[in-house]
Amino acid sequence: MRQFVFMTGALTVICATPATASVLGDLADECMAAIEAGDDAAFSAAADAIRSRDDVFDTSARKRAEACLSQGFGEPWEYWYPSEDWEPSSAIQARMTSTAEAKAKTAAEAAEAEAARTSNAAQVAELVYRSCGTLLARDEVAAMTNALCVESFLTNGLPGSAAP
Repeated sequence: MRQFVFMTGALTVICATPATASVLGDLADECMAAIEAGDDAAFSAAADAIRSRDDVFDTSARKRAEACLSQGFGEPWEYWYPSEDWEPSSAIQARMTSTAEAKAKTAAEAAEAEAARTSNAAQVAELVYRSCGTLLARDEVAAMTNALCVESFLTNGLPGSAAP
């Protein structure tokens, strides 16, 4: 074992690392040896041991473990960081596709809801403008002292006149 000492102010950290390969690397080697020997039980044991590991920071060991699982299971496997799990690539791809579809559906629903709100606001504004125009024709003082009508007229112009 090699030891590394890190001193940061008042804190001293001592880290021990194996002098050679990582545990995951050793398991990957055992897994490949089992495949080469045609030993299904040994492969199954090694695959289970690999799949229980989450110390995947040694890229070389992780790649060897992925290669062994892929070869042994007959389909690509990988360690997927978001779920912190070893999975078939097809399952990961399916999850990513499902997530993308859900996001697209949510975005489409939000756009549809916004379009409905915009359409409703336009219809309400049109009804207010017409009602205020009717009120203006019937009672000018009531229309011109109605805050809603004044706002509508300022925005859209007086009924029967050119744009504001």
